[in-house]
Amino acid sequence: MSTYVKGIDKNQMSFGLLSLDDMVGGDNSVRAIDAIVDTMDISKYQFIHSTPSRTGRPPHDPVRMFKLYLYCYFEKIRSSRCIEKECSRNIEAMWLMEQIVPDHKCISEFRRQNKVAIKAAFSDFMMICDALDLLGKNLAVIDGSKFRANNARKRHVTIPKIDKKLKYFHMKLDEYLCDLDENDENHEKSDKSERVENTKRKIEELETLKEDMKEQGIGELSLTDPDARLMITANNGHEVSYNVQTAVDGEHDLIIATEVIQTPADQGQLYPMAKQAAKLFESDEENPVTVLADKGYFEGEGIKSCEECSSITAIVARPEEKGNDGYQKSKFIYDEENDHYICPQGHILYRTGNKKEMEYANRKACKECEYREQCTKSDRGRRIFRSEYEEAIEISVARLSENKELYKRRQMIVEHPFGTIKRSLGYNYFLTRGLENVKTENYLHMLTYNIKRLLNIYSVPVLIRKLEEIRMKRQGDAFVFYFMSAIFHRLLLEIGKLAARYELLAA
Repeated sequence: MSTYVKGIDKNQMSFGLLSLDDMVGGDNSVRAIDAIVDTMDISKYQFIHSTPSRTGRPPHDPVRMFKLYLYCYFEKIRSSRCIEKECSRNIEAMWLMEQIVPDHKCISEFRRQNKVAIKAAFSDFMMICDALDLLGKNLAVIDGSKFRANNARKRHVTIPKIDKKLKYFHMKLDEYLCDLDENDENHEKSDKSERVENTKRKIEELETLKEDMKEQGIGELSLTDPDARLMITANNGHEVSYNVQTAVDGEHDLIIATEVIQTPADQGQLYPMAKQAAKLFESDEENPVTVLADKGYFEGEGIKSCEECSSITAIVARPEEKGNDGYQKSKFIYDEENDHYICPQGHILYRTGNKKEMEYANRKACKECEYREQCTKSDRGRRIFRSEYEEAIEISVARLSENKELYKRRQMIVEHPFGTIKRSLGYNYFLTRGLENVKTENYLHMLTYNIKRLLNIYSVPVLIRKLEEIRMKRQGDAFVFYFMSAIFHRLLLEIGKLAARYELLAA
């Protein structure tokens, strides 16, 4: 008697015929993805072939292709060849695609040709989340993270790197030429002539590349993906990367806005990301959105723009100030009425110029001050510079001190989405090349995260039922709209007839 669990013989005939729908459980996530895309209005996204032509071979349904992409990204599958393979062996993919197996070229072309449509789908997904009442609309947290580009570090060059390589190849060329001369004198055969030609070719390529970079005025170039840049990553490493920006809603940690930029620093991104969040939340002066950001976003122009926008309330951490304790710039009190600063020792620093960045100093007081060595080492004494953004910065710093408990939530809200995308899904690098293609892939990353988050909030059957209610409501609203439009159109026709009749009677 066997002590193991017995299976069914591979050659055993079965009388119970099962459909693909029977093989996919009611709580399977593929059913939720299918329902989410069905709730979207794909026809308005301008997907390629969303309106089939009357002649020629029929194209693949963009709705079905988009479902396939979302499902495969959800299952950590991004390669077009791997996606093609899943369509012929994965029961869930076969159920989703209705047993159609598109070619890998067709799969990759769908993503390349539908950049605008995929971005629109991300925005519509946020409308679905809004309809599900999942957006708090009062708190958004902004942060950025580096994602490796499809470009090896050795394929990234700078002019100093090129000079270093040229020096090396010139040295090797001299060695090869010396060896050739010795071999000629000794009448010996050598394979160095081929090496000489290869080295000359490399030198010529590097010099041409250097001249092109100088003409274009660029200091660095990624040879595989020209849009990528060398950036400092975690643990002080350096990788050719893109900087991905996100804005996360504080209610259910859903990513509400995202952008891909080429600059490694987050400065300059506070207002653009906050503006996207305010637009989605339809914020106004009465109900502004509170935006949290770390010290990487602390930058005068962005903070001032947020202060001038009535629908945004920005809380940004200030970087640590340089200088001895007790004599940092924040310890100098600005007297707005008299337009001067008061130093920690009570001396007045007067305005000394009319430049865009105003300067305040008091050389005489600094010269006689016994604490001068602790305050400054400059021969000109301590100088305080005040920019045109200083007033907005002071307001922001005061707001941070008043909302420290709220700011503590920043890390809990915005850090884990990147952790989920990079660690759980494994999407810490991009497969595509070029900024526009990378942006499209990034939208798929963020959509995948949001769907995973949605399935943590609702079970699959509950989510499908709620999505069905949204579809029915949209169809009802559309019916009312078309019905009222028809009545209005009919009314205009009748008015036109009455006007024409009145003109005949008047004549």
